[in-house]
Amino acid sequence: MESIRPVFVFSLPRSGSTLLQRVLKTHSRIATTPEPWLLLPLLSMMREGVFADYNHSVARRAIADFQQRVGGGKEGFDEELRAFVLRLYRRAAGESATYFLDKTPRYHLIASDILDLFPSSRAVILWRNPLAIMASMIETWGNSEWNLYRYNVDFYRGLPALVDLAADERSNVFSVRYEDLVTRQEETLKQLCDHLDVAYEELDMRPPSLNGVVGDPSQDQYDSISAASLEKWRAVLTNPLRKRRARSYLNWLGSERLRIMGYSYEDLTRVINDSPLTLEYLGGDLIGALKSVVWPFGEYEIYKHKLQSSNDSMIHHG
Repeated sequence: MESIRPVFVFSLPRSGSTLLQRVLKTHSRIATTPEPWLLLPLLSMMREGVFADYNHSVARRAIADFQQRVGGGKEGFDEELRAFVLRLYRRAAGESATYFLDKTPRYHLIASDILDLFPSSRAVILWRNPLAIMASMIETWGNSEWNLYRYNVDFYRGLPALVDLAADERSNVFSVRYEDLVTRQEETLKQLCDHLDVAYEELDMRPPSLNGVVGDPSQDQYDSISAASLEKWRAVLTNPLRKRRARSYLNWLGSERLRIMGYSYEDLTRVINDSPLTLEYLGGDLIGALKSVVWPFGEYEIYKHKLQSSNDSMIHHG
């Protein structure tokens, strides 16, 4: 069976990656499935800071030692890992596709590692105005109240990692702005198809939904590429806390990172400063701000898991 070629879409959550994935899926040479998340555990096995029931620090050192004992060392290990993943991609894609598109938003954490493992792959970085991403996360996952402390890993680790990747100017990486995708769709998608070496004419601009265990819960709002969502963020980031946090994040990102992404620090700052000031959702946002102080000391799910393990142990030995 002919080997499959991977295509990776790297982005922050709420950047429009599911829309892009749905459109590309309509091409006869491109297969995909809802977010696989496959490479996160595989390429994180050698990383520090992973939570698990077992001692990950010991596992990481043991795997590093095993890696050196595999024939060919790290290169031999990576060759087997690459072959394993490609076989799974081929099985998921079927026999007729040339490409398998893996779109998993948190791949931004390991994007460079992914491209090092798959040097012949094609990759797309999908940018979106970070203030629009903030607003979309609040509306979609926060029940319209401040919840962005849950996504610090995306804003403060993921986005800078993608900027660094774009700055590397790898020949197999193509950058696309969500705003261009929805306002200049033909021109933008033709450029993307050229990058993938597929025919633009085969794309369907009214793509079917992708239904999986995880993925975009709002994808059914639009059955085709639409610019209707472009300005919604302005009505979300209007109270004093949201404006202050938005300005603070833009200052942290800085003009150079925003320039690489295709945005203007001055323009975004001006829009957030000039947008109407309201007190809407301020009470709930202040509670969210208090939660954000506690959040870095440990996620609730980790503590709950540890407590459950402790209870099970006491019941077993009682």
